Amino acid sequence: YRLAGRIRLANIWARKHPKRTFSYVTGSLFFLLASTIMIDSINSSRKTEPDVSSIAQLEPMFAGFRMI
Repeated sequence: YRLAGRIRLANIWARKHPKRTFSYVTGSLFFLLASTIMIDSINSSRKTEPDVSSIAQLEPMFAGFRMI
């Protein structure tokens, strides 16, 4: 509800604890990177063939470009 006040208090805390703030930010970014890599590797192992249907739909457009 008092979002501006909470942001101000969080900024004050971050100024008082720069090492802890850095470690929290770095840790959360590393967690996001690791989870994204893990999710992508799980999804790519399920998919055996690449999806080329969207590329095949663009072929008439490229043929039109060649004619121009």
